[in-house]
Amino acid sequence: MGFISSPSRRMRTAAGLVRRLPPCISGRLGKRLYPWTLARRENAPFSVRSTLADVEFSYPEAEYHAVGFALRGFSEWQLVVIVNSVCRPGDVLFDIGSNVGTETLLFARRVGDGGKVHAFEPLPANVRALRDNVARNGLGQITVHAEAVGDMAGTCRFALPTAPQNSGNGRLLAEGEAVADSFEVDVVVIDEQVAAGRLPARPRMIVMDCEGAEPMVLRGAEALIREARPYLVLEVVPVFLKKHGFTSGDVHDWCVRRGYGVWEISGWGLKRLIRPDTRSHNWFCIPDEAEPSPRVLAAAIARRIRRAAFTPVWRGVNPAVVP
Repeated sequence: MGFISSPSRRMRTAAGLVRRLPPCISGRLGKRLYPWTLARRENAPFSVRSTLADVEFSYPEAEYHAVGFALRGFSEWQLVVIVNSVCRPGDVLFDIGSNVGTETLLFARRVGDGGKVHAFEPLPANVRALRDNVARNGLGQITVHAEAVGDMAGTCRFALPTAPQNSGNGRLLAEGEAVADSFEVDVVVIDEQVAAGRLPARPRMIVMDCEGAEPMVLRGAEALIREARPYLVLEVVPVFLKKHGFTSGDVHDWCVRRGYGVWEISGWGLKRLIRPDTRSHNWFCIPDEAEPSPRVLAAAIARRIRRAAFTPVWRGVNPAVVP
């Protein structure tokens, strides 16, 4: 195929126009050229080559995250800049809440054949898409775990996504919470998996996108975090945290008490977070003993994010492209 294969002519045309543009432009332009209303109506399958790494991503229908990848060749480009900045070939990364794998594939290219990505995803449709794309790219360094992660091993009810074309908002239900469209999933605890030898003990980074379950994941990985001191990326959505009895402040305080500085990730860099507000954001958490120092590292990554935002997506030029 060329860079994209799809029966949708409109999708192919839009992708051809935006895929090499700077991320600060390509997202908005892509949505104008191929709006989500049209994407849902066409519901077209596609296969596309990423602009950020040597991977091919395929999806059988319109899905919110997948369509964005189809147009631009990537999704969460700020996160890729961060992973490029702190991870190296041979590193281990835990990706908790991998969804359909739009970032997981890029993480695998960054850590290389000698590294390892452990990808956790409980939603069966997402697991199928993730495994298909892992196999398509021959990424043997990715291990897919069809499980949720928490602080108590066993089973838990998992709510299906409220919108069928947004596979990213399925979530673990809180104790006593009842949702009609839910099913039972297996839940594992990171520290227990490490103690049993099923996970490596020293990941370089842990990425969490768990729709409010992040506090439980952190509690279940406390021993590993204390010993390995990995970098952390957390999605923080107050409305989902509240369902489990937590606030953004609780998550922030947990990280600070364990020796992490917290930065808010945006399209324009990183902002030191002293006290969180009620907005939803992704956070980058740096251990206090990191070298270079957290402030120096955060400033360097912020510059790379700003540069990536305004630079065409070319290898060796845009910091979001995997080296």
